[in-house]
Amino acid sequence: MLVHVVNHGTQHRAEAAALLTAQGESPGELDLINYAEKLAGTPAVTPSPRCGT
Repeated sequence: MLVHVVNHGTQHRAEAAALLTAQGESPGELDLINYAEKLAGTPAVTPSPRCGT
């Protein structure tokens, strides 16, 4: 049941993002990690030197 609730919220966010995009607006960041990084002012995860970024 909990998985269903989480996925249902994801579906609504995706639908809202699609509607905004269709109107020419940006939905902003939808990923929690990006939101957390923005709040903290620093990357929440440091990229590994092996990943090439």
